[in-house]
Amino acid sequence: GQVALLAIALLGYGYWMVARDPIANRGIIVLGLIGKVGVVCIMFGHYLLASDVNVHLASLSIGDLIYSALFLRALQATAR
Repeated sequence: GQVALLAIALLGYGYWMVARDPIANRGIIVLGLIGKVGVVCIMFGHYLLASDVNVHLASLSIGDLIYSALFLRALQATAR
C-alpha cells in the first residue's frame, strides 16, 4: 500500500513538472509513456497468458493506453 502511494505521488510530481515545462522535462514524458505501456502489457499479459486477472481489471488499463497515446503526442509536440 505505502509503496503504491509513493509511486503515485512521484508520478504526480513528475507530471506536474511536465505541465510546468514540457520541453525541459521531455524525459519524464518518456518515462510516463514507458510506464503506461508497461501497465497495459502486464495487465493484458496476465489476462491472456496467465488468466490470473479478470477482463474487468484488464479493461481498466485501457485508460493507461489512452494516456500512452497522449504522452506520445506530447513527445511529438515538444520535439526539437
